[in-house]
Amino acid sequence: MQSAIEPAMVSHLIAVVNRMLFITAKGYIGLGPDAMRPGDEVAVLGGCPAPVILRPWSAGVGDTDVFYKVLDHCYVHGLMDGEAAKLDLPEVRMDIK
Repeated sequence: MQSAIEPAMVSHLIAVVNRMLFITAKGYIGLGPDAMRPGDEVAVLGGCPAPVILRPWSAGVGDTDVFYKVLDHCYVHGLMDGEAAKLDLPEVRMDIK
């Protein structure tokens, strides 16, 4: 019986621990943080090697500004390694403060 994790398996374990499968409203399948919940958004940010999961929130009652909390990176089949740039996805500009 082997008790140690094979070195080749370490990166695979890191990729799936505390992760869950999800499907976006547009039908993309992905693997993201287990803290995700309905209403969270997948974002492809310029310069990021992988999409990220954003959770929208507002600062208070009546506040019209939308802020986002970054939960973690994710894997989304069809949106990795620059694939998203080839699709006709809406572009949204965000100010980071």
